[in-house]
Amino acid sequence: MTRRTTGQLKEALDALVADGATPGYAAFVRVGAETSQLIGGALETAPRSPAPDPSTVYDVASLTKVLATWGVVGRLLANRLIGLEDQVSRFFADVHPGWAEHTIADLLLHRTRLPTATWLSQYGNDPEAVRYGVLTAEPADRPAEPAQYLNRGYLVLGWVVEAVTGGRFADVVAREWWHPLGLEDTSFEPLVAGVAPERIAPTEDVGGEVGRLRGVVHDENARLLGGVAGHAGTFSTLNDLARFTMLVVDDPGSLRLPSDYLALSRAPLIASTDGRSRSLGWWTSDDGALVRHDGFTGTTVCFAPRTGDLGVLLTNSVYFGRRSPRIDAVRKLLASVVTEREPAYGRATSS
Repeated sequence: MTRRTTGQLKEALDALVADGATPGYAAFVRVGAETSQLIGGALETAPRSPAPDPSTVYDVASLTKVLATWGVVGRLLANRLIGLEDQVSRFFADVHPGWAEHTIADLLLHRTRLPTATWLSQYGNDPEAVRYGVLTAEPADRPAEPAQYLNRGYLVLGWVVEAVTGGRFADVVAREWWHPLGLEDTSFEPLVAGVAPERIAPTEDVGGEVGRLRGVVHDENARLLGGVAGHAGTFSTLNDLARFTMLVVDDPGSLRLPSDYLALSRAPLIASTDGRSRSLGWWTSDDGALVRHDGFTGTTVCFAPRTGDLGVLLTNSVYFGRRSPRIDAVRKLLASVVTEREPAYGRATSS
């Protein structure tokens, strides 16, 4: 496959806007020594809505798993407060014995027997009731491998952070991870953090009294938990995500994470049911040419470890409703811009 160009990516993004697949986008690409910012569309469909810019705040959805949880767990490892082989039962006495032996590494890899059901409201509306329901849930009748991508393991990792530090997850992430890296426009609950609403790209109209979400997390489960969770809830900007990705690629020492943790975060370790390979926190191509993570709202971060090329994509495509295959096609295009050839997938036994 011929390597795609940044120009082709720009054309595809503009087509998404023209076809009503997203109101707008902000992207950053680095290939070799050349960097490009791609901006297009608007924040929303309202008349005279401004265009996005590199400081527009987006709900990055499951990028929380790498932008927040992966990093702060690594900091706890660096400080020897936890170990990758520590079992969940070390932290929670009430965890179901059927998966109490799952380790921190298992949760990072999605190598678990956790239930696939994602609607946490089945446990009630109180965060403590939800926590108890997740921890005591019966394991699924399936093997832990191949890995199955789930939110539950990262919910649990967020609670591990709180159990070990005694602090609120959002506060610990900001103090131990985001602020030392200079990610000053990255936060949970951006409205509470003082971000002006007009800076935030709105997401879906969920109807009722809530209406159009703007500065309120799109993920229903994170919203049920007050907007802060280990799997979703982070808001960030193109500037911050480009900085984060370049630090991961160019200056991993600045992350203050263990070297073996970083190595295991960019290596294909186990197969996954979605046809990808899993590393600690991220997913990878089978050949290790690409490391990537996506967010349900229409976001992606990816990089090529061998070349240092990288890409960031921010959209609010859920403004028009749930996931569109058009976004997935552009993500694939971004990957082929960042890598010299189309990344190889497909070791997994099922999809």
